[in-house]
Amino acid sequence: MIKESIRIYAGSRKDPITGKRISNKKWVTIEARNKTEFKRKLEEEQRLFREQVGNINQLKTMAQLIDWYYKSKEHSPKTLANDQDYVKVIKNNFGKKEPKDINAQMILEFLESLESPPYNYTQHTLHGYFKSLRKFFNFAVDEGLVSRNPLTSLKNKSFSKQPKADKSKPITEPISKIIHLTFNSTDKIFDLTFKTMLLLSFDCCLRNAELYGIHWNDIDFEKRTINIHTSAYTLTKKVATSLGIDPIVRKNTKTERSTRTLPLSVITIEHLRLFQKSSEKYLTMNRLTNEKGFLFFQRRNLPDRLPSKRKRNESAPFYPVTQAYGSGFNKKLRTICKTYNIPIMSSHKIRIASSTLRDEIGIQERCTEFVLGHSVGTLERSYYVESERRAKENHHIFEKLLKEIINKNNN
Repeated sequence: MIKESIRIYAGSRKDPITGKRISNKKWVTIEARNKTEFKRKLEEEQRLFREQVGNINQLKTMAQLIDWYYKSKEHSPKTLANDQDYVKVIKNNFGKKEPKDINAQMILEFLESLESPPYNYTQHTLHGYFKSLRKFFNFAVDEGLVSRNPLTSLKNKSFSKQPKADKSKPITEPISKIIHLTFNSTDKIFDLTFKTMLLLSFDCCLRNAELYGIHWNDIDFEKRTINIHTSAYTLTKKVATSLGIDPIVRKNTKTERSTRTLPLSVITIEHLRLFQKSSEKYLTMNRLTNEKGFLFFQRRNLPDRLPSKRKRNESAPFYPVTQAYGSGFNKKLRTICKTYNIPIMSSHKIRIASSTLRDEIGIQERCTEFVLGHSVGTLERSYYVESERRAKENHHIFEKLLKEIINKNNN
């Protein structure tokens, strides 16, 4: 086996600082089973590098730079969808200009103009534009098109930082009220599916896409744990068409550290067992199969459904269910909030409330960060395993709080 790091070259370019010609070069590491394979892989790396340099040398305008940024790097469908509106406005303002001609003052005036009509953007949206411009110019610096990112001069401006949450509007109380109502009201709106989704979201601080990405084999009923490793969501048809991608997205979790094994409360396990029985009954009654083991699957628009009935024809062929995606849980939450005069909540706010409550009852920050799927510092496996162990050891404290919220004023 051969493994060697080697520097490859692809012509030269003009240094934007000194004006001198400098070589285009980079280091690559090649692994091969023999010399022939090593030579072939080296030639392929050199070809790709020459092609990359050739494309970079053709970049003249900001619009071309942005297009090349998305072509040369792999991005998640959600990132592409979220960036669409930013890119459109940025191209309208800077698209025809050369990156080297765009300075900090021009960017400042552009961002300040977005606060006024016809845009009237919030600080949150302005921060999104700032981040987009920053990554485009960081890319331009990396590719040797500009000597310095002009946005570094704007790092002290308000839009350079993520706006902090409005703490004058606490969300722990409304979320606690929803949980209490869910398990004490006889209203049919609080069905078993909603109860299961609510418990998983609150117990595990789940992102909405993580909730829909769960499979039955991710759950260990005996150990009372759940493995979070997949996300599932949909893009709008318009966005998916414009990007030329499938609107249904199934992928790994947001980051490497978002893949995690979490403890579950007893009540969550109990409701998962009830939901499992209910789902199996529904599948049998409707001649459906769930070979992929989706925890939540689509129950609408099934073929061969009997007129005016909620089940399929008994003679219909077996039909494989598809994974449920994204908005049903939040829609139900909005309906409940409007019905019971509660501030509008979402799955993301449940995640925040669960995190906040953990802090308030004294659970270690390291444990909460692990449950949230945030970075736990070093990427060493031992640190990750220790964080997982501590999260399990501390979960009984949070489980006690969950019981108190459900049983509040019941005694």
